[in-house]
Amino acid sequence: MPICLFWQRRKKRQKKVYKQKQGQKDQKLKMVTALYLNIKLKEVYI
Repeated sequence: MPICLFWQRRKKRQKKVYKQKQGQKDQKLKMVTALYLNIKLKEVYI
């Protein structure tokens, strides 16, 4: 197995991992914003 191929595969795998991590961050952000919006809405109605 040539080294260049090894590096290409490794880069692909790292991109996948990076995308997964970004996805998790986005979900956390969405949850936080949703909670924040809920609190804001309750404040407005009360």
